[in-house]
Amino acid sequence: MNEQLGNSTINGDAVEPLPGQGWQALLLLGVACMTAWLLLYPFDFVAQKQTEWLAERQIHKLNTLSNIMLFVPCGMMGAWVLKRWWPRMGFGIIVMVGIDSGLFSLAGETVQMWLPGRQSSLIDLSANTAGGVVGAMIGLTLAPRLTSNWRRTAAWLSVRVRARRALFVLLILLAARTAPFDASPETFYLKESLFYQTKQAGTPFAKTRAWLAGDSGRTETAGLVDRRAEAITELKRAGLNLLLFTLAAAALLRAARENRMLTGRDGRGVGGVLVLCIGLVIATELAQWPIRSRLMDMTDPVAGIAGVIVGLLIASAAGPPRLTAR
Repeated sequence: MNEQLGNSTINGDAVEPLPGQGWQALLLLGVACMTAWLLLYPFDFVAQKQTEWLAERQIHKLNTLSNIMLFVPCGMMGAWVLKRWWPRMGFGIIVMVGIDSGLFSLAGETVQMWLPGRQSSLIDLSANTAGGVVGAMIGLTLAPRLTSNWRRTAAWLSVRVRARRALFVLLILLAARTAPFDASPETFYLKESLFYQTKQAGTPFAKTRAWLAGDSGRTETAGLVDRRAEAITELKRAGLNLLLFTLAAAALLRAARENRMLTGRDGRGVGGVLVLCIGLVIATELAQWPIRSRLMDMTDPVAGIAGVIVGLLIASAAGPPRLTAR
């Protein structure tokens, strides 16, 4: 006899709960909050309606695709959790997730009537619902693998403090690299970002080199003072990225070595951590493309990659971690 009940697996008389249920709840809450943020940002509500309810009916290809993708994570997470509760259900879970996604989106589109610059759109409602359904189908397909991977990850996090420390550093890194999360899926804005903002950034440390190349005898001129201020800002941002990725790389390598030592495999893992960290550098830089107040700048990934190398060198020089009690 082998059946599942709630978030536990019942095998005979033994009950094996899914580990890390608190982290799973936080993950679900985080996905829902980020989805709501992107639906309603910048939260500058007004007393009177700005648009009519679901009045926008025009299809913008990139905007519609963005709204579909926005609800895919919610659909995946919802289907995964519901499959744990009702393992014999399939199509019914897709229907429930689709209804939930539609209601979530409907609430957001209704609130958008009081947001200047936003349109309450029937097209967005349909796209969000479709995204939830697509995510639910993906979540159902991947549910066994997600559960298996979650068990290993949650068990690792619960046993050793270095894993929790690495996760905490990664969350800080992602928050710092994408704040203030004011992303816009609007087609016109993405085009403006691509063709204007990203080209203004220039080559790595362009503002610093422009300041250093200035006339040192004219330090009081407004132009040189402005270049100096821009260069200092650029160097501060580069220093922050260097520090963030140094901490991330060092924490991830220490945690990976500890995990490999606990599982009886060799404890290096430098290559895997290097690839992961470089992927984080690229991903967090690309994530700034649709953020209104951020610019994609080659200075940041250069500093980030340098931080990854420094972090790996520090963690390698520290030697293998000691397996102390938690």
